[in-house]
Amino acid sequence: MTDRPQRLPKRPADLLRALVAARDDSAGMAAVEFALILPVMVAMYLGVVEVSNGYLADLKVAALSNQLVGLVAQDNTSGGIVSSDLSDYFASATNVMTPFTGSPAMTISSYVFPNPPNGSPPGTLPKALLDWTVTANGGKARTCSLNDDPSIPSGLRVAGDSVIVADVSYSYTPLVGSVFQYVSPGATKIVLSRTSYQTPRSHEQGTSSMKLRLASGVSGTCNPEPSFP
Repeated sequence: MTDRPQRLPKRPADLLRALVAARDDSAGMAAVEFALILPVMVAMYLGVVEVSNGYLADLKVAALSNQLVGLVAQDNTSGGIVSSDLSDYFASATNVMTPFTGSPAMTISSYVFPNPPNGSPPGTLPKALLDWTVTANGGKARTCSLNDDPSIPSGLRVAGDSVIVADVSYSYTPLVGSVFQYVSPGATKIVLSRTSYQTPRSHEQGTSSMKLRLASGVSGTCNPEPSFP
């Protein structure tokens, strides 16, 4: 005895019920597929957002560092850089971090390059000696010393010249990581750092020296101060 082929419903009502049943089966399968792929899609989306936001924060730190060193390098106030000007430079540079919140740690320093001692071989690079260093928002001051600072690039070392150095660091909290701050505060922060260099753009008014100095009463000048023309 052979099985008879299944016949299609003859009445419209039966046909409609068959179509609805088929639709429900298809919808159920789509729901299962969506439930499986949803976590992957969410993870990919959050990853793209996180990488983009972190990259933007790093660009902001670099721009802040360049802005800060540029502002200080153009100062030519007679008598040296005054405290109020330094505060303005720090505040103006900090605005670059918008829309990110939090205060970046900043340090601005000046190095001088005295002439090499007499009898030095031709091509001897001058020492990089720290002249002064000023901090803001918990920045770390550079260490005063009459010894050479090897962190200063050789391409910037010109005898009789100086260079301004800006160090900036910012604690970036990832968007996804902020959710876990309630569990482990500070555990997901990423420190973004950048250092920028620039030579002074002009002489201090009334002098021929190519170094910028701090005005009297502004703390930060190294003691002993390095000898420089």
